Amino acid sequence: MGGTNAHVILAEAPVTKASSASRDKQLFLLSAKSKTSLDAMTENLRAWLEAHPNASLADAAFTLQVGRRHFKHRRLIVGGSPGEVIEAIANKDTNLIGTRELHEAAPGVVFMFPGQGSQYVNMGRDLHSSEPVFAQNFDQCCTLFSKELGVDLKAIIFPKAGEEEKAAEQLKQTVYTQASLFTMHYSLAKLWKMGP
Repeated sequence: MGGTNAHVILAEAPVTKASSASRDKQLFLLSAKSKTSLDAMTENLRAWLEAHPNASLADAAFTLQVGRRHFKHRRLIVGGSPGEVIEAIANKDTNLIGTRELHEAAPGVVFMFPGQGSQYVNMGRDLHSSEPVFAQNFDQCCTLFSKELGVDLKAIIFPKAGEEEKAAEQLKQTVYTQASLFTMHYSLAKLWKMGP
């Protein structure tokens, strides 16, 4: 009589690290074949958030952005907490919700920078403090412009307390206006190209 002994060692899978909150605000992208379906999907999101108040908003937003097909009817909802998103949906808050219907194939993406007049003191300060990719590109542009202009561009855009009026006057000068707008929007484009 013979036999074979088999030994199997089972181990528990390693614990995966929870994802981070990522950003203060999340973008929830919804897409459906009809407006009725889009409204139902929006209501389903609201109900799911009410039922799962501790769910990761970053994970939910990521799944909606990359894990779903895109259709003609689209909606974007911005929120930093389940309560904020639920309230925005309930109130149909147009400051936090945008809805569009595509009538033809979406064209390619084009980055367009605004013209003079849209600059202001401290523009981009919140992004600079919360988005490392934005901050890195912003600082790099400021360094390059500062060498060319012989003035600290970052100190003009983000002046010290009490120097805001002087900086605002400097930002009205075309040379600083153009440099600051390029710096701001180039950095923003680099952040957007990074993806979710």
